[in-house]
Formats: sequence, C-alpha cells, structure tokens
Amino acid sequence: MKHGSGHKSHKYCELSQEERDLFQEAMKTVKPLKQPLQKHFIENTRQNRSQYPESTLKLRRQNASVPEEKNNHLLLRDIQAEPVSPEEFISFRHESLSLKLFNSLKNSKFPIERCLDLHGYTIDEARERLIRFIDFSQQKKYRSLRVIHGKSSKKYQRDGITLKSRVACWLTQIPSVLGYCSCLPKDGGTGAVYVLLRRSM
Repeated sequence: MKHGSGHKSHKYCELSQEERDLFQEAMKTVKPLKQPLQKHFIENTRQNRSQYPESTLKLRRQNASVPEEKNNHLLLRDIQAEPVSPEEFISFRHESLSLKLFNSLKNSKFPIERCLDLHGYTIDEARERLIRFIDFSQQKKYRSLRVIHGKSSKKYQRDGITLKSRVACWLTQIPSVLGYCSCLPKDGGTGAVYVLLRRSM
C-alpha cells in the first residue's frame, strides 16, 4: 500500500562485529554520572539559598511579587558613584526636604512601611529591583522605606565601586526620593538606609 504523505519507513540494521568492537573501544573512557542532573541542580539551588538568612529570603519572595512598572525605563547611571567605606554614614537631602523632617528620618521617627533587601543580587539586578521597588512603593503611597545594601564587599564590586556606593548614587537620581540616610544600628546601621519618598499625587 502506498501512502500519499510521502513519509518513508525507517529500516534498522544490526551492527557488525567490527562496528560493535569500535563502539566498545570508544565508550571505555566514558564515566556514568554519579547522580541525575536534575537532582544535582536541585541540591545546588538549595545550597545557594542556604547562604542567605531567612529574613533575606522572605523579603526577596515579597519583592518578587512586585509587578514591573512602566517607569522601569528610568536609567540610573554610576558615573557619579564614589567609593564608600564599610562603616561610612551616607546621606542625601533634597533642598525641598526640611532639616526637621530629615532629622526625623535619621532618628527613625517614621515607621518603615516597606523594605527591600539587595543581598545576593548582581549590580544590574539590584538596580532593576530598586527601580521597581521605588515605583511600586510610590503607587501604593508608601513614603518611609528601608533599603538593605550591605557593607562594602568585594563580591559586589565592579570597577572598585561597591553596591553600597551605587545605591547611594542611584537614589539621588530618582525624582521621587526626597532623602535618605544610613540606618540606626537596630535597623542595619551603615549596611542599610532609610528612604523618604515624596507624597504621591
């Protein structure tokens, strides 16, 4: 019977003794996997996750649910980023923010409404997360935030500038940020900053 589909039937033939010998010779140096690739991937993932405290993982899960916003095209540049030492106090105050409110921010007088932990992210990932976090917070009318950037670490350096230095630089470029400053010891000290946003319109 002829089939109009044009498919040809496949014919299988046995290997000759010579071909079998060649195959066995080629397989001598092949070693079987000690464990399935999927299991290896799962164990490595669990191991990587265990490097971070549960508080960090919890915040990452919360912020993963933040939807992408239209303002994500905002480009934050590192040109003005300056080296910052691990224990250095960092701050920024926009001219429209009064000294009285800025001092209240430094003394943690504003209840923290939302927090972002940037531990474990690359520089590019941290930049994107920060933009989304600020956009989302402003839309939800959150004004008092905390951003955990960690202290200076070689792991987060690029061109000698740490993530802490970059966060300080990025925040000054976001129009909705009125000011920021390093936290009190109870909230992370110089490894985090309080951030105050403008009132959303």
